[in-house]
Amino acid sequence: MLTAAPAGGRPFMMTGNPVTKAIKLTLTEDEAEIIVDALEADMEGYLESAKEARGNANREDVKTFSEAAERIGALINKVRALLD
Repeated sequence: MLTAAPAGGRPFMMTGNPVTKAIKLTLTEDEAEIIVDALEADMEGYLESAKEARGNANREDVKTFSEAAERIGALINKVRALLD
C-alpha cells in the first residue's frame, strides 16, 4: 500500500513487515554524515506531514507519517553511533 507523500517528499511505502535483511556498507565519515543530514531532512518532512494530517484529523496518515519518522530517527541514531 502506498500512502500520500510527506510535504515535499517521496511517498512512504508500508508493507506490513519491514525488511530485516542486513547489508554491509563501507563509508567514509563524511559519507555517513551526508546520509545523516539527508535522513534528518527526510524525517522533518514526515514530521511536518504528520502535523498537517493531525490538523486535518486524518489519523491513518498521522500514524503512517509518525511511524516513518520514528524509523528514520532510529536509523539516524544507528549511523551516529558508528560515528562516535
